[in-house]
Amino acid sequence: MIGLLPVPPRGSKELRAHAVAPLLEAGQVAFHPRAEPLTEELPRFPKGSKDLTDAFCHGALWLEERYWKGLGVQNAPVPLLLSR
Repeated sequence: MIGLLPVPPRGSKELRAHAVAPLLEAGQVAFHPRAEPLTEELPRFPKGSKDLTDAFCHGALWLEERYWKGLGVQNAPVPLLLSR
């Protein structure tokens, strides 16, 4: 599909969630008010639905590697992540 980047996942859903947890705990990620389904699902992980949490974690790890660590961006703005 034009405009979509294939990003192969690394590790299990649980490993990706554990890798993203420090970003959330450090306040490196802010959520738009419309991301309520995601913010409600995150604390319940790994019980219940894992789809939103996994998609969020996969995207956050990609952003971290690509923009925060990979490019050496200093004082990068906190990304505002949305859910449909």
